[in-house]
Amino acid sequence: MHVPRAEQLPIGYRQASPIEQSESCEQALPEHPWATTVATSMARMAATRRLIAASRLHSRFTRRYTFRVMSVGRHLVILSLGCAACVTPPPALMTPVASLDTRAPSDAARVVFVREASACDGGAPFRIVDGGLKFIGDSPPASKFTVLVPASHHAFFAWQPSGDVPPDLYPWANQVGRLEGDFAAGRTYYVAVSIENGPFALRKTCDKYQWLALRMVDPADAEVAHVIAGAHAWVPDVPAGQRAVDSDRTETARHVALGMQALRSPAEVGPPEEPITWPSWMP
Repeated sequence: MHVPRAEQLPIGYRQASPIEQSESCEQALPEHPWATTVATSMARMAATRRLIAASRLHSRFTRRYTFRVMSVGRHLVILSLGCAACVTPPPALMTPVASLDTRAPSDAARVVFVREASACDGGAPFRIVDGGLKFIGDSPPASKFTVLVPASHHAFFAWQPSGDVPPDLYPWANQVGRLEGDFAAGRTYYVAVSIENGPFALRKTCDKYQWLALRMVDPADAEVAHVIAGAHAWVPDVPAGQRAVDSDRTETARHVALGMQALRSPAEVGPPEEPITWPSWMP
C-alpha cells in the first residue's frame, strides 16, 4: 500500500502506525454501505437458522406428542367399545318381573329353566323350543323363567342363535342342548341351562363357540338353590317369540333335528377337546 511521505500530509496531521491504521479500518468498516449490507444479511441468516431449528424442534415435539395423544385416544376408544360390549342388552322376547310363581297346578306340570352366569359367557340369550317347534323362551345369563306344559312326555332343545360354528366347515358339530322326559301334573321341575364345554380348554382361553346342555337339577341342593336365588326372573313373550321362531323355521327345525340326533346317540355328540375357532385364512 502506498503511504504518502510526512512532508506531503496536511498541516496538523501525522502518519499513523500500522496498528492504528488497522483499528481505524475496523471502526470505519460498519459505516461503509457495503459493510452494513453484509452485516444485515448475516444477522438475517442467523435469525433464519434459529427459526428453522426452532421449527424442526417444534415439529418433532408436535409429532411425538400428537402421536401419543392419538395413541391414548385410540386406546380410550377401544376401551369404550370394550365397555360397551360388556353391557348385555336385555332379551327382546322376555319381560322382567319381580318374582316367579313356581307352584304347579293340578292339571299341568311346571318347568323352571335356570341359567347361571359364566365367566366364558358371551351374554347372548339361548333359544329354547320343544319338539313341536314351539317357543318356550330365551334364556339370558343369570336368569330364570317358568312354563306350564301338559302332563306328558316332552323334549326341549336349546342353542345360541348367533353362536353356531360354520356348518360347512364343521358338519359334525352339534351344539344343541337337549332334554326329554315324562312330566307329571302337579309337579315342578327345574332344568339348568348351561354351557357344556369347560370354561378353559387346552389353549387356556374360553371357547369362541359354546355347546349347550339342559339338565334336571334338584332345587334342594345348596348350590342349585344359590343359583336360583341369584337369578333374575323373566316371563316369555310367547306370541312375539313364536313369530320369531316361525320367521326362521328352517334354522329352528335344523337345530331340533340336531337335538333329536343327540338324544338318539348321546355318545356321539359332545364338545371337542380343542376349542374350535375360525381358520387362519378366514377373515
